[in-house]
Amino acid sequence: MPLPSELIERLADAGARRELGRLLDALVGAAAFRVERGVWTPTFAGTSTAGAFTYVEQLGHWWRFDSLTLILGRCRISAIGVAPVGSMSLPGLPFRAGPLVSLYGGVDFFAVGSFNYAAGALDLGGYIAPSTDVIRLIESFDNAAAADTPAANFTNASCQLTFFGLYEVG
Repeated sequence: MPLPSELIERLADAGARRELGRLLDALVGAAAFRVERGVWTPTFAGTSTAGAFTYVEQLGHWWRFDSLTLILGRCRISAIGVAPVGSMSLPGLPFRAGPLVSLYGGVDFFAVGSFNYAAGALDLGGYIAPSTDVIRLIESFDNAAAADTPAANFTNASCQLTFFGLYEVG
């Protein structure tokens, strides 16, 4: 069985997703706490106007370990019919985040393709604010604060984002 770091590198591959599922199933069998798993359908959306996209791929898996939820997903589009407005997000997580203001969930994006970064951006990340079921996309900059990803920059009709995250549910 590959090491977890090797799995992360290969998660864009369907076989690797099945392998991670088998590993998590083995953990579930040995767990002394409540564990659930399921699927969900991630989507892109602007925060003011959602926009309309033609999806080539929408994959979402989740594992809930008591109050912690691990998510793994991928969205890939082939067309933007209506441009999104506001900041970019991935709404509709399987569970709402817990209400504690100090506990933001974190999301990491990898296998990013055809994504139009803001000028000077170094990295794409995401967060899940308390009491929400939305991943807000943020971009990091050198020696400056991170900022929400503007929907106006989401213009490439062949964008693909693969991601994983962890957040506490209420």
